[in-house]
Amino acid sequence: MRLTNMRYTRAILPSLLMVYYLPLLQSYLLPEVSQRQTWLQIWQLFPITHSLAQLAISKIWKDTVAQDKIHAPKRDVSTVIYTVGIPALLSTMIWAYTLFTSTSPLHQVFLPQHLLSSVTDLHTFTSNVMQWNFLLFVSATYLWLLYFAWDAKAAGMVENSWITIIAALAVASVVLGPGGAVGVGFLYREYVITEKRHRGAITRESVLGEWYRL
Repeated sequence: MRLTNMRYTRAILPSLLMVYYLPLLQSYLLPEVSQRQTWLQIWQLFPITHSLAQLAISKIWKDTVAQDKIHAPKRDVSTVIYTVGIPALLSTMIWAYTLFTSTSPLHQVFLPQHLLSSVTDLHTFTSNVMQWNFLLFVSATYLWLLYFAWDAKAAGMVENSWITIIAALAVASVVLGPGGAVGVGFLYREYVITEKRHRGAITRESVLGEWYRL
């Protein structure tokens, strides 16, 4: 079981939309290059601006941790679902759009085609930097999900085989795209840590079982 502070959990999505997605869309869609560059520079500050925006927006709600930990420990579940689900849905829509509209092979769109040291023009260099960034980010996130699966299997909270887990991740990546797959994986993680128990956890059932054996 885990518990989050609802005032901060509720503030995640609006702050993401404000300081991450809005500047990112502006950096792609605005007609002037100078405008796009300005918004891209703003977007690059999102680790800082998101923290500040989340802190500011969280002041709208009151702190209910003291009540939630006793009366509603799962109160944040629905908020977590839409906070993760909406960006994952957006990512899946963009993935589908890319699949059906791209005139280049997908491996050329998403995977680096050159070593950075061998690139001579700025446009190709920038494209390669973004592709390497995408590849490293997705790889690190997938590794994090696999680490969770490893820990959850060791704790007896996940019983699926490694073949099933890896196959599910691969299929989700193809159908939903990497962003959608990560979103589904994160929501599954939330389900496991919310609804499952460590095999050594002290619960009513485990205590009663020990009492009956005695």
